[in-house]
Amino acid sequence: MKYIRLSWFNYCLVAIALSSNAVASDPANGGAAGHDKAPHNGQFIAVGEYHIEMLAKDNELTIYLTDHEWKPKNVDGATGKVLILSNKEKKEISITPEKDNLITAKGQFTSAADMKVVLTLNLPNEKAMNARFTPLAK
Repeated sequence: MKYIRLSWFNYCLVAIALSSNAVASDPANGGAAGHDKAPHNGQFIAVGEYHIEMLAKDNELTIYLTDHEWKPKNVDGATGKVLILSNKEKKEISITPEKDNLITAKGQFTSAADMKVVLTLNLPNEKAMNARFTPLAK
C-alpha cells in the first residue's frame, strides 16, 4: 500500500475542504451547497438534478420539485410515498401530485421537532428518487 505524505499546510487545506463540503451539503444547514434558503422557506435537499423542498404541518406535507436553478419541474404523473417517523409513531402515506411542481401527502400524523420523513418519488421515465428530511429541525 502506498501512502501520500502531506505537509501540515496541505493536510489543513484538505481537512478544510472536506469539512466545508460536508457542512454545505448537510440538510440541517439548508440542504445543498451554495444555497441557504429555499423559495418556500422549507428544508430542501439536492437529489440528482433536482431540489426537493419540504414543509410540514399537522396532517400534511407540502413538497416542491425544482431544478438546481429553482425553476419548477412539472410533477404530472408522479407517484410515491412518504414514511413519517414522529412521536414514536410510524406512518406511510401516498403522495399526490397537485399542480405544476407541487406534491402533497395528507394523512393522520402529528408534526414534532424530532420528526423524520423519508420520501420516495417516482417521476415518469426517470429513476426513482429517495430523500430524507427533518422538516421541523432547527
